[in-house]
Amino acid sequence: MTASIQLNIDEVLTCIRNAIIQAHTEEDVRVRVSNCIEERILKPLGITQMGKYEYTLISGARVDALYRHVVVEYKAPGRLSRDSDIQRAKEQVIRYIMSEAGGKESWDRYLGIIISDRIAFVRYDKGSDAWVLRGPYEIRREVIIKLIEALRGLRRKSLSVSNIVTDFGPSSPIAKRTVKLLYTKLLSSGSGRTRLLFEDWMRLFKQATGYDPGKLKELKELVEEYGLSESNVNYDALIFSIHTYYALIMKLIAAEVAYLYGSGRFYRSYIAELDDAYTKNSVEGLVAVLRELEDGGVFRRLLNIENFLEGDYFSWYLEEVDRDLADAIAEIARVLSDYEIATPQLEPEFARDLLKRLYQNLVPRDIRHSLGEYYTPDWLAELMLNEVGLSLENLMKMGEEDSLKPLRIKVLDPACGSGTFIVLYISRLRRYAEEHFLVDALPNYVLENVVGYDLNPLAVLTARTNYLLAIADLLPNVRGSVEIPIYLADSIMIEERYELKGGTDVYMLRTVAGEFKIPKDVAEKPDLLRKVLDEVRTCLENKCNPSDFAQRLKPYNIDPTDADIILDLYNKLLDLERQGKDKVWVSILRNAFAPILKGKFDYVIGNPPWVNWESLPEQYREVSKSLWEKYGLAEIKGKTGLGKVKKDLSMLFLARSFDRYLREGGELGFLITFTVFKTQAGASFRSFLARNTRIHVIHDLVTLMPFEGATNRTGAVVVEKVCELDRIREGKCRVIDEVRGLNMSGVRNVVWVGGQIDPDTPLEDVLKATRHYEMVMIPLMPNDPASPWMQVTPNITNAVRKIIGESQHYEAHAGVYVGLNQVYFVRVLGRTPDGMLIVTNPPESGAKKRVRQVEARVEPDLVYPLIRGEDVGRWYVDYKDRYVIIPHNPRTASPIPEGDMRVRWPLTYSYLVNYRRELEDRSIHKLWGRSNPFYAVYDIGTYTFAPYKVVWGAIAGAITGKAVSFACAVIEPINGRPVMPDHSVILVPTETSDKAYYIAGVLNSVVVRSIIASYTYELGQYTHIIDVIKIPKFDPSNDLHRRIAELSRRAHELARCIHAGSKPSYCAGVNAGDELRRVEGELDSAVAKLYGLSEGELKEFRRLMAILSGGEVPVEDDVEVPKSPVVNVLNTLLKPDVESYIEVDVTNPSGEEVEFTYELPWGRGSFKVTEGKYRINTPPLKPGKYRGVVRWVWRGKEYTQEFEVEVYEQKGPRRPRTLLDF
Repeated sequence: MTASIQLNIDEVLTCIRNAIIQAHTEEDVRVRVSNCIEERILKPLGITQMGKYEYTLISGARVDALYRHVVVEYKAPGRLSRDSDIQRAKEQVIRYIMSEAGGKESWDRYLGIIISDRIAFVRYDKGSDAWVLRGPYEIRREVIIKLIEALRGLRRKSLSVSNIVTDFGPSSPIAKRTVKLLYTKLLSSGSGRTRLLFEDWMRLFKQATGYDPGKLKELKELVEEYGLSESNVNYDALIFSIHTYYALIMKLIAAEVAYLYGSGRFYRSYIAELDDAYTKNSVEGLVAVLRELEDGGVFRRLLNIENFLEGDYFSWYLEEVDRDLADAIAEIARVLSDYEIATPQLEPEFARDLLKRLYQNLVPRDIRHSLGEYYTPDWLAELMLNEVGLSLENLMKMGEEDSLKPLRIKVLDPACGSGTFIVLYISRLRRYAEEHFLVDALPNYVLENVVGYDLNPLAVLTARTNYLLAIADLLPNVRGSVEIPIYLADSIMIEERYELKGGTDVYMLRTVAGEFKIPKDVAEKPDLLRKVLDEVRTCLENKCNPSDFAQRLKPYNIDPTDADIILDLYNKLLDLERQGKDKVWVSILRNAFAPILKGKFDYVIGNPPWVNWESLPEQYREVSKSLWEKYGLAEIKGKTGLGKVKKDLSMLFLARSFDRYLREGGELGFLITFTVFKTQAGASFRSFLARNTRIHVIHDLVTLMPFEGATNRTGAVVVEKVCELDRIREGKCRVIDEVRGLNMSGVRNVVWVGGQIDPDTPLEDVLKATRHYEMVMIPLMPNDPASPWMQVTPNITNAVRKIIGESQHYEAHAGVYVGLNQVYFVRVLGRTPDGMLIVTNPPESGAKKRVRQVEARVEPDLVYPLIRGEDVGRWYVDYKDRYVIIPHNPRTASPIPEGDMRVRWPLTYSYLVNYRRELEDRSIHKLWGRSNPFYAVYDIGTYTFAPYKVVWGAIAGAITGKAVSFACAVIEPINGRPVMPDHSVILVPTETSDKAYYIAGVLNSVVVRSIIASYTYELGQYTHIIDVIKIPKFDPSNDLHRRIAELSRRAHELARCIHAGSKPSYCAGVNAGDELRRVEGELDSAVAKLYGLSEGELKEFRRLMAILSGGEVPVEDDVEVPKSPVVNVLNTLLKPDVESYIEVDVTNPSGEEVEFTYELPWGRGSFKVTEGKYRINTPPLKPGKYRGVVRWVWRGKEYTQEFEVEVYEQKGPRRPRTLLDF
């Protein structure tokens, strides 16, 4: 390998330009340009195999030139000027490649080049299954470099994911050797700087990912992967070593790209120079070349990039390099030298995939997912860019009036990770700029306006590398210094503190090197802060004493107290410099304050970290509490507190990014866990969105499972900032009431239905492979955004209100909780002659805690049949011959005293005494049962012993983000003994079987199941269901009630015919499946009648259920467009004693204005409207029902519509026992 290849790029450019100028025909171009390629490119590159000219393919077609995998088609000057000429040339090259390649699997190995007075490149993109044309471009230096790189690849290995993982992935000898060496050097290092960098990296890594090695069982995989001994492994050091290895490969690739575009006339290679330095000057030579790389000198010198590497955390290895480590690094360089590093420039999408995939292979998937590291698939990022309005089509529209407008748009990804959103957006800007001949102007705008922040040092380096790969060929057009706008910063917060000394506010950055403080007044003036930090850096480089630094601050007229704080900062940094521990801290400060320096943006987009509050470092939880409270995110049903429910950091991330980074009128689009719209943990978040933002759309992507190998529930939300939050709080935002009303009346919701999507699938293929339904999301309780949000079709937003409301007649409870299943859950082996039971307590699969298994005799009085959540289906319960010991009085539900147990049930008592220590150690017993006997069980009441119960599983179904698998059934006594549901079952007790079958019939109807599915999810089917669904009190004299009970009982009988192992005799000759479907249809109609639903509304509920469950959706009936206005009165369920409103919703295809009058018990009035919604304010009302009427005249005919307003009584407080507590 030589340090430089004597290939003069400027001479190649001149040769080809002159060849085109002198050419008149296509043949002239072919002869003259082919000579330039052979003499000026192939020979200097050492490629001895020349091209085949006028080569006849197998198909009989003749290609102008073929250089192995590069097909060149020449055209006469001027023949790439019109779109039709370009298209013909493209199609011609495609035919040549297809013919030469043979099968489709080889198409992507070829590159087509069209050369005339402009140059274009054609390649097959396997991901999108499409042929991509780049150009045609004017013949200039950057395009000639692309041509050279295409031809240089004739003797090099493709920089593909498979190749790079084979050579550098965890199974490769290079990875195992290098990571092991780095790990050993790190643990044995005596360098204070190395230790400091490692510890501060760990601080940031924990903060960014919630990393806790004690909770990551999967870390053992990492030890095995890299061939380390399992005893006493330092997992922190191992992960840091892997990150350092990955970072080094990225830096070498980035340096090669910098050499490619910044080396001037001669074509040079950084990797070649590195190997040459090691060969000539051993370890010292290698370290010298690497030090310039790690200090960022390579990028400053060649491309004027100031911040690509600036005191990088992963540069620590330079302090530890010896012969072994130098050999390993040199081997990495030698293997990399066999690659065509410029592949990313020929196909930028390729590189993005490469860096993402390399890291995904270096760290096992389970570990990355446990750390919240989910790399966004490109198709999902493309979708989000489209949804916020940054599609290429929209950019083109923006540019119609002002061609520079799209380039001036400011876009931020505040959790940029590897840079997926940013690089995809830059790709769109490039296409726009090429269409509008703005390529030369593009880099200046991109560097100023397309920005990313992340708290993970490795993510920042990856994103900077991707950013560089996306624009490296454009950087020669930038004048002056360049800053890649990807910053190592905490997007959520910079800690604030009030300094008693001097009485001023400061921003504080905590690091392992100490606390760095900057006055708030200085930090919030971006220009001043930038200049002050420049002064700090310059003085540290020149080793100024503190008094000299103080003099340099004077021209800035900084407040004396603030100047003292900055001087303290300088002294601290100077002390670190003297200890050999500086180099990174000024850069860390510059990055940390980037969120303040860069200001606000037109669009904020990304995938924030999905990390649970409990997983964050304790110190970070403490200092960020004030932000949770500031945005109202710490509230739980009117109280304030964190950690009580599983709040996700992504909620705070969205609120903070919305407030801090988005300008008024701007839009924010985030991927987020979909359950925030349904669970109690998301209640305050939903309130924040509904009260402070205009919500444009919420996407339900749960069933697609878009993240590689993950089963998280994915959603997406797009919101607009109509006013700054301070203006809303101060009552200065005039439009906010209207916006809140729109949010409450229904937010657009797109439900995606389909199977798991491969992360590499292009967006257009995802769209073809999935179904999408337009829905709306509305709060379960009217005008209460903290309540869960239902997903319903627009046609039944009014109908659902007929079914929802607090039940006054029934109450649900959780089943009994024993706290140690293996003691209480028993199997009956037989019965003794004196009537005692012989039982055993086998262990349960998956049980966390086990006790010894015994055989024992017990009295039958306290042994009951047992069911669990998994046993319950629709209309059927599968009894599995399991029993449970319940040592409680059935009449009072109280624990039986020990004295009574010893006397009346001595055998059962003796059995339980075997486990006294384990039972006393139960968490639930310590919490609630100190005064109870050691064997007491919990969540038990007289309801537990009710003879008839309606039951359903608290958790049921596959991951859909919707409770589509809700199913209930009735349980009756078995041999006179009430059946006991355990804690995974929810029950409604009844004293008669008719009432139980009636309740089950209502709950199992498609109307009610669709509502349950719409507002909760598969892990949240708790007692709230009976509170939400307004079930009329069972009246045995009511024919409809009796009919529902009869149909429900029949459905249970038919279900036994289908599911029971031993079928009842009545099943003979019955087609139970068909009959059950008929009975269910009849039952659905009866329940619809119970709630006053029309046949059309029942059809819509069936359609809703089909959409939510991903089933076959019935085709909507053709609806005749009404000729007269259609009027609906909305929001008719109100809270007592508060001012509110109802809405009159008018649909009027005629477009004619209509005058309406209304009468209500508290007043009358009139209004005129053509179409839309009109609010009628309501005074504070007492609980009850109020009748009203709306009248209007249209084309001479008078119309009247009566309606009812219900003000419902709120229940008193109840002990929260479930996931959702309404």
